[in-house]
Amino acid sequence: MMGKITVSALVMFCISGMLALASGQQSSDDSAAMQQSAAAGRYHESPMLQALVASGELPPVDERLPEEPFVVGQGVLIEDEYLDFEIGQFGGTLRLVHDRVGWNPDVFIMGNEPLVTAPTGDISVKGIRGNILHSYEVSDDNRVFTFRMRKGLKWSDGMPVTMDDVLFAYDDVLKNEQITSSVPGWLRAGSKRDGEPMILDVVDPWTFRISFAEPYGGFLAQLAIVIWRGYNYILKPKHYLEQYHAKYTSLDDLEPMIKEAGFETGSWWNLFRSKDFNRTDLFRPKGLGIPSLAPWVMTDTSPELVLYERNPYYFKVDEDGNQLPYIDRLRDAKTADTEMSNFKVIAGEVDYFREGGSLVNLPLYKENEQKSGFRTMMYKWVSTNVVLPNHTFADPVWRELVADVRFRRALNMALDREELKEAVSYGFAQLPEVVPSAYDPQRANDLLDEMGLKRDAEGWRLRPDGKRLVINIENSSRHPDFVPTIELTVEYWRALGIEVTAQTIATTLQGQRGRANELMMTIEALHTNIWRTANGFHHDYLPRGGTWAPLWRAWYDSNGAAGEEPPPDVKRLFELSEELGTAIPESPDARAALDEIYQRLYDNVYFFVTLEKILKTQLVSARLGNVPEDGHSVGVNYSVEQMFFRSEG
Repeated sequence: MMGKITVSALVMFCISGMLALASGQQSSDDSAAMQQSAAAGRYHESPMLQALVASGELPPVDERLPEEPFVVGQGVLIEDEYLDFEIGQFGGTLRLVHDRVGWNPDVFIMGNEPLVTAPTGDISVKGIRGNILHSYEVSDDNRVFTFRMRKGLKWSDGMPVTMDDVLFAYDDVLKNEQITSSVPGWLRAGSKRDGEPMILDVVDPWTFRISFAEPYGGFLAQLAIVIWRGYNYILKPKHYLEQYHAKYTSLDDLEPMIKEAGFETGSWWNLFRSKDFNRTDLFRPKGLGIPSLAPWVMTDTSPELVLYERNPYYFKVDEDGNQLPYIDRLRDAKTADTEMSNFKVIAGEVDYFREGGSLVNLPLYKENEQKSGFRTMMYKWVSTNVVLPNHTFADPVWRELVADVRFRRALNMALDREELKEAVSYGFAQLPEVVPSAYDPQRANDLLDEMGLKRDAEGWRLRPDGKRLVINIENSSRHPDFVPTIELTVEYWRALGIEVTAQTIATTLQGQRGRANELMMTIEALHTNIWRTANGFHHDYLPRGGTWAPLWRAWYDSNGAAGEEPPPDVKRLFELSEELGTAIPESPDARAALDEIYQRLYDNVYFFVTLEKILKTQLVSARLGNVPEDGHSVGVNYSVEQMFFRSEG
């Protein structure tokens, strides 16, 4: 299948070696040293797979692995300074718990993006290297990206990964207007919503080339670290999904499935969309039966429990040739809430508790860790707690107030962040740099007086229309630290004479109301500052659905066809984000754009960053090996596949 294909969405990746992200020819190749042990010696597998090989249910491990597996060793998944890597032991079941099963499956699938950073824990675009694909090369002008696939790579059901899977994702999904209405901006030149879609050239059965109409220096980072999209946007198991596609399956055969799924007669594309999947779907009930490239695959699911087993075709090995992951099974239990999850941890029923770990519960964890057999680890959290006023909320008087930078500055400087730091984060945080952090309630009151927000007989401030100024904050219990943060925020703003109410709602409802532009104010965990070293690629500083201006984001995403046009200063933020996409990471152009973004955030105070560089607790079984001692929490999530259970005694 050779030829030139104008893709509507492609993004493959590859690589291994280090990438010098600078102008000029760039390339990567798997380290010869890292490959020697695997290529020269025989591979080893878990005893549970040996039994299946012996019974004839699986081919030998050498036939299941690619010709050149991804080799994991010291400093590969986590920096040298945070972990002394050990060759692990096979076996065991990793017990997990969530207050909603599969809500955040990062511990399972991070690190399976088209590209990865090396090591991942440094949260940097430097050192992008290969993962699913073998290697890459970048042209001098940063317009052409050539990728070589990892020969012999297989899906979890044993079917080979081929160029047909790439072409299916492009031609039959991303270029099919019935399935994909428009090409995402990050798959267009310069990551611009109106940029020219990428062009795909198939060079040979194992090599393809992506070209852009203009330089796209940030493209590799998009494949490695931006939102951790996963491989499935551009690499799909054709042999599985073609059964739901009208190009490969007749409408007569599709119609019973369409009817059973409850879709309109003939709308095969709706059926296909319901069967297609994204990165997180692989670890939700929808993922049962979907061939994947993840280290574990789902084997059973219920509202109370999801079970996974090791992927016998997983493409990574350690330096001794042992196929990863080391751990055989995952058991992900659901509880009613985070408090119940904590009870299970204290009872010794959990081996890895990533999502619910909170500084609020740090004393509880430290008191019980020895008795319950776990370790309380402290990692740098990639997120910051941000209170978000909705600039496009339906109330016109509110919009008039929040549009006045004096109002935003007053609310911001009324936050006593030193108290927040001690009361909520036990001192394990820093004051923000994204917005001014000085605490000055007197100046805050002066600004509100200057705006003409007078007080009524009871001391409450009045809006310009004469009604009492009321702010309603709706937050979720997604992170335990949210609730005490909002409780203190309510106190600070009520001291200004503003009547503030706070309500904790379900996380799903928070998301729904946010996207519908129905939240007046909320709190979220955003990557507003920690990503400055990564060239700002996470773009959490921009308006988006459910945060600080949903209608402005809808305007941008639709190229003006929906939502509302933002003011010039916010338009400039969108322009700068596109400049970042075009610029080579860490280049002078990228730095200039990033510096301007953060200066504008500081000056305009669109939202209120409470604290930054917060430490996050993660609870791990004392028996687990290859657990990093420090670093970023996201780096730990990338490395679960190298963790193992030490033998008892």
